[in-house]
Amino acid sequence: MKIVLIKIKFLSSLIAILLLIIGVTFTSVLIFDKNLFASPSQASGTTSLGFIGGVTGSKQNDLNALRTRANARANGISTGTIEGGWEGALIIQKRIPASIVAFQFRPSFFYQKEKGTGGTASIYEGSYEYGTNGYTIAGLVKLYPLENNFIRLFFQAGIVWGKLTTKIIESTFNIEAKGSNLGYVGGLGVEFCMLPHCIILEAGARVLFLERNIVSSSNGTPAADSITQYEKDQELEYDQKDLQTNMSGVQTFVGYTISF
Repeated sequence: MKIVLIKIKFLSSLIAILLLIIGVTFTSVLIFDKNLFASPSQASGTTSLGFIGGVTGSKQNDLNALRTRANARANGISTGTIEGGWEGALIIQKRIPASIVAFQFRPSFFYQKEKGTGGTASIYEGSYEYGTNGYTIAGLVKLYPLENNFIRLFFQAGIVWGKLTTKIIESTFNIEAKGSNLGYVGGLGVEFCMLPHCIILEAGARVLFLERNIVSSSNGTPAADSITQYEKDQELEYDQKDLQTNMSGVQTFVGYTISF
């Protein structure tokens, strides 16, 4: 049920972003070219290289729950809740000549962290940090149903594999755990081009949950209301259940490519 609610929340945000992009695209095409469904322009080549980056709205509910408990236990900590992460990726794309179809390979790096201090003259005094970092490898099918020499609307979807490292520091206790899983990704965007150069505005959503994280290292002893299983090579748990993380969420990116 929790996964379903998360999907509904970020998909509702995604719909508003996608409708805005479609509106901007059609308005721009009407201004610059009355031929809405122009034939694909391949003058700049079918291979594209570039980079893209932005924000992925991955909220870490289990880590935030631990942070809330630490805040009460230490009588206040300055560490914030994790609401999203930064992401940057490389773009390697090949378009089928004289068609609307392209294939894209996209490796990316994902990062999010909240860090602070708390406690006063007690055993809970010290640093409090919650965060994740990792990478994904995605394969996408991309369609260009609407384009001219200045603007291109695209839709894309594909599968993604991700690996994530979770780090927790609570005063004298610290732990790292790793997990990986398959998911899927999709969305749409607009390319503004002065061939062979293009600026990309992209919105989408990724669904990638990591329900099991394996402890890679730990030091110290956690508080009674914190982590309950922390031995190396065991599943990371709190309240006698798996601590879950994710790389899911609405994505908004800006990027650049060059074609040749």
